[in-house]
Amino acid sequence: MKANKLLLLALPLFLFGCANLPNINISLGEKESQATKNLMKESCPENPSITLDSKNVELIDLSEEPITKSGIAHKSKGIAYTFDGEKDQKLDYEANKDICIWVYTPENEILSSGTLPITGKYTMQVTAIKASTTFDLKISLQDFSISSSPTVQATSTIPMSSPTVQVTPLSQPVLNPPKIQPTNGVGWIWLGAVNNTSGTYSYGEPLIPTTKQPVTITPSIVPTPDLIVTLKTGANIRSDVPKPPYFKLAPKTYKPLHAGQSLRIVRLEGFVDTNSDTSLTRIWAEVTFP
Repeated sequence: MKANKLLLLALPLFLFGCANLPNINISLGEKESQATKNLMKESCPENPSITLDSKNVELIDLSEEPITKSGIAHKSKGIAYTFDGEKDQKLDYEANKDICIWVYTPENEILSSGTLPITGKYTMQVTAIKASTTFDLKISLQDFSISSSPTVQATSTIPMSSPTVQVTPLSQPVLNPPKIQPTNGVGWIWLGAVNNTSGTYSYGEPLIPTTKQPVTITPSIVPTPDLIVTLKTGANIRSDVPKPPYFKLAPKTYKPLHAGQSLRIVRLEGFVDTNSDTSLTRIWAEVTFP
């Protein structure tokens, strides 16, 4: 076959990652290199790089039958769906547009297979490969004993991340994540800060210390509601988060906690303390005991 003939590269579709990547016709030599670069630009990263606005996280129920979510995905903003899953259940989804999908486990790790590793809350995050696109996303959960083969066509090798959401206005700022379940916490603790001055945060974002306060939990990332974390420093449980205009600490509601104790996250709140020496976004969590 002559070197100047066109080669058709057929891109296989896998279960997790970018949906509907196009086939690319290239010729050998310099054009092949350029086509490869173009393909890389249109692929999904291993991890999402944008901040997930908790106002754009929707709780969905996959316990009875598959559901379909439709919306508009943006490259610069994420939307997400959160759902309850049980260990060894089979997660299937089908998307018909050029979108990136990641699924986070209850331990804030990106799911790399179609089988749920533990019981808890999972989050599916959706963004667009390019500027924006509409999408239809069908999601289902099956017990492994019922079916051992996928029931839907899927997309790419990139892991998934946060449950589906019906489109909410992506321009709205997110200060407090939705309370996933009606659990009453014993009080609020300081977790750490995230590296922005907007008062927003995303699940899985690294926690950093301020000049006066350390990060108190491990793993040292912004946790999802219902996640169990471990204290790596002492901490005080307070009745509320610091409030404007003075951001004074609320009264303690429990005896001091010690490093090594486990806590369950109920909900989070992020804000900027205008009276502080740093303008980083501070993250507090309402907690309860496992």
